[in-house]
Amino acid sequence: MNNESFSSLKASILTALSADNPHKTAALINEFLIAFPDRPEPLYFDGLRALLAGDNIKAKERLSLALGFDPGNINVLLNLAVAHQRTGELGLAIAYYCSARQIDPKNLQVLINLGSCYYQAESYQLSKETFYQALKLDEGNAVCLSGLADIDRAKGNWRRAIQFYKKAVAVEPNNELANNNLALMYLNLQNHELAQEAAKKAIEKNPDNIDAHVALGRSLIAREDYEAAMDVFAAAFERNQDHAELISQIGSNFLNVGDHSEASSWFNKALSIEAGHPTAIIGMAQALDKHDLHRQGIELLKEHEETLNRRPHYWSTLSDLYWNEGQADDALECLYEAKKLAPQQASLYSKIGNILSSSGNVEGAEKSFYKALEEQEHCISAISGLATLKKSGLDSHHVATAERLILESSIADGGRASLHNALSYYYAGKKNFEKAAFHMQQSNALQWNSKVRQGWEYDTQKHIENVRHQKRVFSKQQIVSNIQFGHPSRMPVFIVGMPRSGTTLTEQILARHPAVLGVGEKNYAIIALQAYQNLYAKKYGIKPRVANDQCLTEPDGELLTRVAEEYLTTLQEQIDKANKPDVQFVVDKMPDNYLNIGWLKLLFPNACIIHARRDLRDVAMSCWQTQFGMIRWACHIDHLVARFEGYLEIMKHWRDAFSGGFLETDYEHLVEDQEAGSKRLIEYIGLPWDESCLRFYESDRLVRTASITQVRQPIYSTSVAKWAPYEPFIPKLINPLSDLMLSYR
Repeated sequence: MNNESFSSLKASILTALSADNPHKTAALINEFLIAFPDRPEPLYFDGLRALLAGDNIKAKERLSLALGFDPGNINVLLNLAVAHQRTGELGLAIAYYCSARQIDPKNLQVLINLGSCYYQAESYQLSKETFYQALKLDEGNAVCLSGLADIDRAKGNWRRAIQFYKKAVAVEPNNELANNNLALMYLNLQNHELAQEAAKKAIEKNPDNIDAHVALGRSLIAREDYEAAMDVFAAAFERNQDHAELISQIGSNFLNVGDHSEASSWFNKALSIEAGHPTAIIGMAQALDKHDLHRQGIELLKEHEETLNRRPHYWSTLSDLYWNEGQADDALECLYEAKKLAPQQASLYSKIGNILSSSGNVEGAEKSFYKALEEQEHCISAISGLATLKKSGLDSHHVATAERLILESSIADGGRASLHNALSYYYAGKKNFEKAAFHMQQSNALQWNSKVRQGWEYDTQKHIENVRHQKRVFSKQQIVSNIQFGHPSRMPVFIVGMPRSGTTLTEQILARHPAVLGVGEKNYAIIALQAYQNLYAKKYGIKPRVANDQCLTEPDGELLTRVAEEYLTTLQEQIDKANKPDVQFVVDKMPDNYLNIGWLKLLFPNACIIHARRDLRDVAMSCWQTQFGMIRWACHIDHLVARFEGYLEIMKHWRDAFSGGFLETDYEHLVEDQEAGSKRLIEYIGLPWDESCLRFYESDRLVRTASITQVRQPIYSTSVAKWAPYEPFIPKLINPLSDLMLSYR
């Protein structure tokens, strides 16, 4: 055929390709191949057709043949590079792009594709240099600007990334990808209003952009608008029911509102679509955490560390799990790993500050909180952390910021609760107790509203019923008749009482003895009880509900020994981890074990139990001012008072039933005469006195406690009768507890 036929067929193929007419394109290319078998053009067009159809394998084959005919054809090189890039053969793709660039150093498309390929290969410096070369050819190229933003985002330079994305959007206001990524950057920096704005622009450009819907939903979640977020997710799900990230975020939102089973089903759905999907795996770990299965959550995340360890959220979640498990050192290390990946994420510095506060490292904590405020001027968690540390010494401009932010409607209830809490510490330090009391009340009301939206509830009657149930199951007669069934070990030591009653101080004094290891607050007792109940039900072939009580009233010595041995193995693992082979006693200071003294005595009848007591009004005031993450009864006065009533009732029962079966210590007496109180503790567990117990505050242990710096300071008396100045301003809390004090001692 002649040149006229060649040109005519070539033009027809280009027209068919432009019209996206695959059948006509295929027919014309076949005709072209038959007519001109020795020319590179038919092979090139056949390769290009395959590339457009997503058949990258065939595209590579046909384009390679075309390149053999014409090694210097820049279009063949460019599309062959694209095919290799799509199949993950980045080294070959880069080689072909570089060959094309040598032929035409000013080819904009080649430079853009090469910069993108370098980025995909994580060769960020080469990618950056290539995009800058492209910008010399086209100063306002939105793709290049977005590419530079992507590099900064990957390297954790989020603010610079935002500037590049904003430039890209300025050039192309409807640039879908730039707006989408801009929304994600604002989310990372906790600027939720701007995140919403950018996500909405991306959705306006392309309603099928599921990633933008996800970003919009996440920004609404951050503002605690869970219903609106679910509406956004539902609309996106109607468009795409196989988007693993969307489905994972739906699961996360169900987790936010306390529907854990529904959350898990969505996480599983995401994993069925994409095995090992990061958000789904992290969400499953968070669901385990919600059920107090912290160890299982840690194990799940550790299984996927190799694939998830480049994600700050992975390390932050792992840190939360370690913290809730009481492993403060590991929690801190995880946050340091997260910080390497996201150095501009203010919340990470706040979390680090909180853990350093817990260890008594005030200087380090302050630096972390101030660093958080450098990264984000209005970082609420950092302002709150500083206020807890510095109290009346909180910088005046931070006080002004807190008072201004409280009035902003864009701040969610949880954030405003933290700000009020910060101001309560500030005004308490200033001895303006009326203002401090006002901010405590506001903080607790807002926190309760926030937590209710997350599925929180608290039934005061249920706690009383639990108390009465414990009294029935562990009657004095039952205790006397069943005391011989348990394990004889004296290794476990339990400190029980109400939160903020001195449990941490008591543990610190004991743990300074070389023969004692403190492990913080552990749920080992409940885990052991559940294991025993399950084994009992299986052995006797009865329903778990029946076994739950029968196993306690008609105990099985063999099963108790088995469960106790597993318990002791867990304690020995803690000793080995601490590298303290001389330890004889392991102290668990889970306060709520006051409800489980009957079970503890059944399992370990020789174990030492220490009941840490303190003036109820001081305990209540401390709880009222502390923003607990897990305790559900501390931010509502009616719940608080009812909790104390149940606590007093069960402790009176244990006192009568056991008759000297545990030691009771008073915080006020310990403050008045630390040495006598400390010696009494050491003598009770059966150890010789060690002077280091008087220097409990010198311990280098990281302590998971709300007491913060108190565990790193000598005992002081200012924490006694702290309730008194608040009596005129919080009578509904103080007065009922004053009445209860009559039956406390």
